[in-house]
Amino acid sequence: ARPRNLIQNDTLIEVDQDPNTPTIPYIAVSYTWDPDPTLCQWHGRPVTTQALGIASRLARYTSLALWIDAICIAQNDPRAKEEELPKMADIYRGAVGVVCLVGDVTSRTCALVQRGVQLTRHAAGRALQDAGDIYGAYMFATAGENTALEAMFGHRWWERAWTFQEAVLNRHTYIVGEAEDTIPIDEVLELGLVVRRRAASTAGMKMGTLGRPSAFWDSVAAMSVAAQRPLSLGESIACVWRRNA
Repeated sequence: ARPRNLIQNDTLIEVDQDPNTPTIPYIAVSYTWDPDPTLCQWHGRPVTTQALGIASRLARYTSLALWIDAICIAQNDPRAKEEELPKMADIYRGAVGVVCLVGDVTSRTCALVQRGVQLTRHAAGRALQDAGDIYGAYMFATAGENTALEAMFGHRWWERAWTFQEAVLNRHTYIVGEAEDTIPIDEVLELGLVVRRRAASTAGMKMGTLGRPSAFWDSVAAMSVAAQRPLSLGESIACVWRRNA
């Protein structure tokens, strides 16, 4: 299934739905809606000013078309929503790439995740894990209760019900911060596995790990699994429930 509309060159374009014709390459955007969105008219339909801002921002870095739900799905058309919402998984899966906007990601966050993944894969990191030294492996990979990692995993984006599928359906998925600092989602989820083992060993602690309870890290671990193999509907729902518990 293809999206009905895309954004390109500050214009809303219609996508040919014939599966026998080449589709327009596009980037799908995953983000958190403003709690109280402001609407305006754009190309004959009401859209959020937040979504228009995102489109303008990302268009500075790519000539590819963009798919942003608050623009590409007519918000005042119930029939359009009925047609497009069931296609969400295909829309994210069929994109050239997926950009997940997590404003708290900075260059420091990117460096920490990259370093943490490298250390996790290092012989010393593997040795700590093989020896069952959960705390040592966690400290080795994350430098402890790091505020930059806590800010990234504390962002509202992780709490959305849609986040689970948007983050794992496309192999080319990236988390992007306000200043366009970028991390591949698979590296974030790989580091999350180390944190999850630490969280499981301290499940009774009131403060949680990196500001999140053990159930949240179970869901992050499930996202990492889902990125490698499809999950059943029941497994996916259970993961979302655990994350939001």
